[in-house]
Amino acid sequence: MNRLKQIRQNKTKTVFIVTGFVIFVLLVGAAITYFTTGEIFTGIIIAIVLGGGYTLMMIMSSTNVVMRMNHAHEVKDRSENIPCGKRLTTWRWLLGFRGHGYSL
Repeated sequence: MNRLKQIRQNKTKTVFIVTGFVIFVLLVGAAITYFTTGEIFTGIIIAIVLGGGYTLMMIMSSTNVVMRMNHAHEVKDRSENIPCGKRLTTWRWLLGFRGHGYSL
C-alpha cells in the first residue's frame, strides 16, 4: 500500500470516528434533557457546544498527546538521540542512520 493511499484511508477513518463521536454526544445530550425536562433541543445545543469544542481541542492537540504518551522529546542535537537507552556511536552516523526529530 502506498503512502498516499494510507493517508487517505486514515483521514477517512478519522472523519468517521469524529462524526460518530459527535452523533453519540448529541444523542446523550438529547436523552438527558428529554428525561429531565421533556424536550430535546436544549440538550442538543449544549451537546453541540461541548462536543464540538472538545473535538476541535483534541484534533488540534493530537500530535502533542501522542508524543507525551510515548515520553518523546524534541531532539536538538545528534548527541541527544538515545535509542534503547544507549548513545549512538559514530559508526552508526557514518552508515547513514538518521533520526526523525523525536527520540523515545
